[in-house]
Amino acid sequence: MLKEAVLILALSIVSSVEATSIYKCIGENGRTEFSQSPCSDSAEHLIIDVPKIGTAGSTNARKVVDDIEKSNRLREINRETKKLEKEISNYQKEMDSEIRRLRDKKLYAANNLAGATWEESISTEMGAIVESIKTKIDAAREKIKSLKDEKERNTTN
Repeated sequence: MLKEAVLILALSIVSSVEATSIYKCIGENGRTEFSQSPCSDSAEHLIIDVPKIGTAGSTNARKVVDDIEKSNRLREINRETKKLEKEISNYQKEMDSEIRRLRDKKLYAANNLAGATWEESISTEMGAIVESIKTKIDAAREKIKSLKDEKERNTTN
C-alpha cells in the first residue's frame, strides 16, 4: 500500500503531466499486481499522471538516472582500483620470488672465468625481470591514478 501511494504521489507531483490508466489487482498468491489491462473482474481502475517527455518531471527522472549511473561508475572505479592494487602486490611477490630464485642460482657459480660469466648473465636476467615487472607496476599505478582522478571529478560535480 505504501509503495503504491509513493508511486502515485511521485507521479502526481510533476507539473507537466499526462494521465494514463492502470489496473490494480490482487494476484492468486495474494500479492498486489499492476497491469495496463484488467487482471480480473475485481481489478481496481487507477488513473495516474505521468510526466510528458521534455518536461520538468522527465528532467528529474533523467537526473535520477544520471545519479544512478554516476554511483555505479564510482563503485566500478573502486573495484578496478582494488583489483589493480592486488595486481601490484602480486607483481611485487612475483618479482621477489624470481630474484630469490636467481640469487640462489648464483650461489652455484664456480669461482673461475666461466662462473663469473654465468653470474653476470644471471645478474643481467635479474635486471631484466626487475625492469619488466617495474613496467607492469608503473602501468597499474598510472591506471590507478587515472581512476582516482576520474573519481575526484565525479564526486566534485
